[in-house]
Amino acid sequence: MVVDNVLLKPAVVGHFGDRASYVSKLREHWDETNSKVMQRKTELDAMLADSQRYEAKRQEVDTWISRMEARLARMAPVGNTADVLEAQIKEQKTFHAELHQYKHHMDVFSQLTQKLIAVYLQDDTTKVKKTTELINQRYNDLNTSIINRGKCLHSAINSLHNFDRSLEKFLAWLSEVESNLEAVEAESEPEGKPSLQLKDD
Repeated sequence: MVVDNVLLKPAVVGHFGDRASYVSKLREHWDETNSKVMQRKTELDAMLADSQRYEAKRQEVDTWISRMEARLARMAPVGNTADVLEAQIKEQKTFHAELHQYKHHMDVFSQLTQKLIAVYLQDDTTKVKKTTELINQRYNDLNTSIINRGKCLHSAINSLHNFDRSLEKFLAWLSEVESNLEAVEAESEPEGKPSLQLKDD
């Protein structure tokens, strides 16, 4: 081999050849490593964006559920008069409707969770999963509690109506008894019996 008009020995040529091969392999390894690093960076950037969306939704849902839990805790015990019960039933229906309307946000939150778990299998998403399960449980507990309250309220109003009907029947029966007694008393008095008059002193 001739380099700059200098004839190189075969051993020297082999030395250059080995170095060139080494550099080539090193470059290939670098390119491969760099590609993996860039790919991982892209994954982490995407994961960060997804995590930020998840966290924003988590805070939103957590705040809303906390507010609803406080509202439920402030609800007065089941009343015992018609006007109070009717107001409480209206309150219960409004609360339940709000829960139902918010279900869409709960679904979005669950979808964000499932995406993190499914896409980032190589990363630890245990905390995300547990957090979502806890929030879903709180939402379900709210739903169960307000449904049970509705049942108690309707049971109370039905009992009150039954009591009112029983009272009406009792009063009607009592009125009938009084009328019958008056009729019996009237029939038992002899006809033409002079009325008792008090003499003046």
